[in-house]
Amino acid sequence: MRTIRVGTRGSRLAIAQAASVVAMLEGVSGASAELVTIQSGGDLDPVTPLHKMAGQGVFASELQHAVLEGRVDVAVHSLKDMPLRAPAEAPVTAIPPRASPADLLLTRDANDFGAGLPPPGMRVGTSSPRRQSQLLSQDRDIVPLDVRGNVETRLRKLREGWMDGLVLAEAAYERLPETLFTGLGVHRLPLDAYPTAPGQGALAIQTRRGGEAAEWVAQVDHPPTRRAVRVERALLAALGGGCGMPLGMTVHYNGAGWTVDASLAGSEWRTEDPPHLARCRVDTEDLGDVVPAILKALEGPRSPPIAGTRVTARGQVLLVADTGTVGTYRPRLLAGGWTVSSWYPFVYEPTFHDTLPPDLLQAWERCTWVLLTSQRALDALGRLTEEAPRKGPLVGAVGPRTAAAARACGLPVHFVSRGATAAALAEELVPLTGGGDRFLHLAGVEARTELPLTLQEAGLTVTQFAVYRRRGQGGAPLPGSGPFDAVVAFSPRGATEAAERLSGISVRSWVAIGPTTARTLLDRGLKPVSTARRRTPSGVLEALEGTP
Repeated sequence: MRTIRVGTRGSRLAIAQAASVVAMLEGVSGASAELVTIQSGGDLDPVTPLHKMAGQGVFASELQHAVLEGRVDVAVHSLKDMPLRAPAEAPVTAIPPRASPADLLLTRDANDFGAGLPPPGMRVGTSSPRRQSQLLSQDRDIVPLDVRGNVETRLRKLREGWMDGLVLAEAAYERLPETLFTGLGVHRLPLDAYPTAPGQGALAIQTRRGGEAAEWVAQVDHPPTRRAVRVERALLAALGGGCGMPLGMTVHYNGAGWTVDASLAGSEWRTEDPPHLARCRVDTEDLGDVVPAILKALEGPRSPPIAGTRVTARGQVLLVADTGTVGTYRPRLLAGGWTVSSWYPFVYEPTFHDTLPPDLLQAWERCTWVLLTSQRALDALGRLTEEAPRKGPLVGAVGPRTAAAARACGLPVHFVSRGATAAALAEELVPLTGGGDRFLHLAGVEARTELPLTLQEAGLTVTQFAVYRRRGQGGAPLPGSGPFDAVVAFSPRGATEAAERLSGISVRSWVAIGPTTARTLLDRGLKPVSTARRRTPSGVLEALEGTP
């Protein structure tokens, strides 16, 4: 064989990985090698979350076929992208020495945040269910954002402000030019809190069974790495998982033996606030029986959050919010020592019940972005994705709670504004989008016009469609006579109704969710008013802690 044909995906990272394999093969064979780039199904669809794409191996199957068909002699894969079983005719002939298995958090600046924890409220780009569940389990109001594309695309979005941080495998950081990361903060996430995907950091070299190429490739196999990743993938297989399973497991040599870190979120992790993960760490000299031990540990009680906000008991709090919102906030406030009551004089209902309106369907089919300013629009978005499925569009949201509600429905979220208003969402999106983008704002009947006007003034096309309406409950009973140590208003309309109808009730202080709601309370002479810095239970707890 004069030249070894080495198949690889065409991304910069994949080519760098394949080039390292070329150097190994040329060193052991004395033959020359050339790269053959092959596009994968995962490369062709840079929008759909990987865990929603059909089957396993969306980045590996085309390369595998090229080996089986004889178009290449060798295929180089990231091991974590490979299906759990390779065909007998094309085995994984070698797994070279592993790069770091850890994850990094890249940030737009180099500021340290200490203890391996992202700062509260950070918007972090990652589409991985494992990484999202691990970040959310920290109970620091982290906002995971779905982001796809090659490393350069993700770094560009980080620098442009789509997110505050980006999770990236440390192996990718090591294999790519240092200049790609100039000016960014680089923070290593500890493996005990963030065990990584089975096989992360390792390469798999696939050949046809037998033959000269297989003989050469076998010489670059690294038995300790193969042993470690075999155990990691055995656990994944035992759990019946794929890339959508929120499992982390990392086996690494500690100098005297092996350390195994693992975490697993439950099937309902998207609806838990925060997700509680089963975690374990095992130190062993023998990996032979470690998988059953890890399985037993992960089947036990899931651990509480690693970090959390707790406040001393303060008394009675009244939430002016609908049932769904109260259900989200009540457990955390009770855990913080508050006695919680609720009152809300409205109900919400969809503007359509049977078939989807034709003009809404038309806007949906044409849009590149769907904008959500309230979780009440999620029923309509859910119907659109189920009854008129399509690739994309991107989803932008106001506030982490709306994003969390979308995530609980299984919907990706690609952008969450720093500001807490619809106008802020529009203003922050304008520099990130282009003239070809078309926006669909799923709104309420009484929605303000700041969002569409801001986008239109920037030359962008936007359709604002009312998908829900508010109906008053004139006979809604008052929540008693109080006194309340604090009343929490979640919207300007709720604040207006509370000011008018609760005027005879003793209230010591008010908490507003967002600046617009705060202004509404102040305009009606209600004082003192504290504004929650974040639209989350932890944000409300912080605001309550500051009330008199």
